[in-house]
Amino acid sequence: HTKAMIWTGKDRVYGVKLAEKKGASLIFLEDGFQQKRLYKNNEIVLLHAEDLFGKNRFLPSGYLRESPKALKKANLIVVTYLTQSQCKKSLETRIRKYSSAPIVGMTASYFLPSHLDKKKVGAFCAIAKPSTFFHELGRRTNILRSFTLDDHKAICMESLRQFCLECKELGAEALVCTEKDFVKLKSPQTLPLQVETLKMEFQCAWNENIWKEIVDSLQTKAIKC
Repeated sequence: HTKAMIWTGKDRVYGVKLAEKKGASLIFLEDGFQQKRLYKNNEIVLLHAEDLFGKNRFLPSGYLRESPKALKKANLIVVTYLTQSQCKKSLETRIRKYSSAPIVGMTASYFLPSHLDKKKVGAFCAIAKPSTFFHELGRRTNILRSFTLDDHKAICMESLRQFCLECKELGAEALVCTEKDFVKLKSPQTLPLQVETLKMEFQCAWNENIWKEIVDSLQTKAIKC
């Protein structure tokens, strides 16, 4: 919902410098917590509500990039995929072992084009936790066939084309993926089936006042710059 410039690349320092040259006044780094070469005004860490500490194992057997002890550097902890059944007090107690930073929690909402409601589709994704994507999509459509790739892995268009043909032969009317996956596709319009996305939005549902203060502060800084 913004007109933000998006920069990608392995060299984060170079990317930040390019963004600054193009007039960026506020820069967010994805997976920037481990970037020691850059000074950061704020360290915002996202933790999945169902698995706060990435199976308690480092990549590739788990999802941790560094020890939970590093959370002491965080200025804000954002707990994502929060549900009504989860005990906020229990989540906070576990986080407080490593960090005294403010905590906010986010619930997720999902949106699919209405013309796909109850339709037959093929589905694919390359994200860290694909189960939620397939569960939410399965509630809205009839998934005939699916496949997953490791998080961040590039999607081979030839393999995707073959998968698309298989799904079409089974009667699928479209392919569905995440927004994160869609932006990585090269010429999706050339595939035998239309590619649609299951859109996702987060809403703050825990410590909303803290979240509002942070957002207002960031917006003020952006305007001043």
